[in-house]
Amino acid sequence: MKWTAFFLILLVIFWYYGSPSLHEGKGKKYTIQTFCQEFNIPIPEFDVHKTIKEIIKVLKKKLESFSNTSSGTDSNILVAIPDENMVILFLKNGGAISGELIYEDADRYRIRAQGGVAEFMAYEVKHVQRGKTIKSKDNIFINDIEGILDNQWNFINDIVIVLTNGEILDVPISSIRNETITVRYDFDEGGSIEQDILRSKVEYLMFKPILNQRSREIENSLKNLFPDMKFYNEGSTTIVTDSYITWVRNYKRILRQVQTEIYCKFYNIFKTREQHVQNYVVIFDHPEKYIENAVSDGVPGWIVPGYFSPTTKVLYLYNMIGEEMENFINGLMHDVFGKAVDDVVDRVETFVDKRYHVFVEGQAKSIKDKYWRYFEWYMGRLRRTTFAILRHEFSHELFSNWALVGVVISKIKEKEIPNVKKKKKFLETKDVKEKQKILRELITLRSEEPLPEIQAANSWLAEGLATYCETGPTIGSQNDERVYCFQEMLRDNAFFPLEQLTVYKIGSFPGMYHEAMLYAYSQSWALVKYFMDTYPDKFMKYILKISEKTPEGNEDIEWLIEAIGKDARTIEAELLEYMKKFPQIEDPYFEQFDEMQKLHDSLVNFGSVNA
Repeated sequence: MKWTAFFLILLVIFWYYGSPSLHEGKGKKYTIQTFCQEFNIPIPEFDVHKTIKEIIKVLKKKLESFSNTSSGTDSNILVAIPDENMVILFLKNGGAISGELIYEDADRYRIRAQGGVAEFMAYEVKHVQRGKTIKSKDNIFINDIEGILDNQWNFINDIVIVLTNGEILDVPISSIRNETITVRYDFDEGGSIEQDILRSKVEYLMFKPILNQRSREIENSLKNLFPDMKFYNEGSTTIVTDSYITWVRNYKRILRQVQTEIYCKFYNIFKTREQHVQNYVVIFDHPEKYIENAVSDGVPGWIVPGYFSPTTKVLYLYNMIGEEMENFINGLMHDVFGKAVDDVVDRVETFVDKRYHVFVEGQAKSIKDKYWRYFEWYMGRLRRTTFAILRHEFSHELFSNWALVGVVISKIKEKEIPNVKKKKKFLETKDVKEKQKILRELITLRSEEPLPEIQAANSWLAEGLATYCETGPTIGSQNDERVYCFQEMLRDNAFFPLEQLTVYKIGSFPGMYHEAMLYAYSQSWALVKYFMDTYPDKFMKYILKISEKTPEGNEDIEWLIEAIGKDARTIEAELLEYMKKFPQIEDPYFEQFDEMQKLHDSLVNFGSVNA
């Protein structure tokens, strides 16, 4: 955690409001001088850093005292409420969040808090307080070890290790294997010693912010385009969004996880490279804003809910279960289905004896519970889809920003992101005809712009890596949708020879019809998984070579054959044999439809049984 940055934020809070959580005097205002005087911290004339460190120690003790208040005795924090479904989750990082507990098992907790549904893994939770809530606007207390970094970096190394107990290791990484991360401690007197850290003890890796000219240009352009959105900086990633803080936490968790997993899995190639630009991730809660932005980039936003632009170096995503969708579904449940059930209850109760009212209302609650179960299932599907797209597109962004895989723009105007002024005008204007006019101009400008010089990896490599990394919680795990599609491809005798698959150099297999494109994605995923499971070191040497030199003619497939040490037909045969280890999978979409149908039938049958 960046205690210095967190201190500055707390100081602003003290300055304006005071803090009952850290001090008994409500509304008390602090300056650095009065804070130091109250807690007996010396103020050296010149050593500002030493003063800040002393202040941080005091704040840390106060926060630790706060986070340990799990008994509910602190009246400033907890208040009992009658709803037994309300809980407070005290997190191991020192934060806390309260809301309605809607799902719980041995592995996770899911609560409905202001801003949407939030999910926490059991290993993140230190203590659960039931029947209570937090007195605050958002029902959240954030001890932001999760990373309000504000583009500061007070560590020695460019990558630091955050452990599950909250400690941070600011030491060089020597090597990474499947189960361990080896770190090196250097001594001032000379010499060094290495230590193995179990991966299970590592929460995530934190990467130094990239504060170069290109990053500043991108950030200024985004602030100009999206003035109402908030910017959340965490290491080498900046999230730009209009989502509630509960969603921001989910975004951070996913992005941290993907970046850590990718760096560790592909350590042998990442260790030789540097990140060229900050990762920018723009997430929209409102569909119309996302669609307008996508259309201005030439992307059909109504069918593509997320994309990474290699030109602007920005990832754009629509949160399919954001505030607007949440409010819409909640309104539907309360104002339509809920009201309809209540109206029926009111009518029935006018015709039956009062002693039967409890029974009638109990039946009504059972019906409503089934509707909510349907709602939770639907929102769960949207949640998983949103996060899978985020992982997929963020993988594209990481490999691109580290100049490893993807399309790297080498000649582009440095002073401004292309068409940013015209795009801003398009997004801001409310007149439909004016929007149509500006959109035509944007399309015309894009078509007239000279193509920049590019270095392009094969489509199969770029998309194979992204689909390999889109699975959660661990990248490289079995992807049922890709396995099913690969098996369907074989049933259709549509397997691509390597020479054909490697023809596509830029984009997501442009020119293919939809079914063939899905097959190409699945075979690309299968190839990457096969190589990473069977020849990981050889495959990473191929990635490194293709990132350092642009292949000409058939060099790309020649380099692949050379790296793996097998000819094309042997690679294909081994791939087909490797894929046989996966059991035959039914169409995942049919399984989803079956789940939905069962929920629907339970509602229909419930109504008929109780008619």
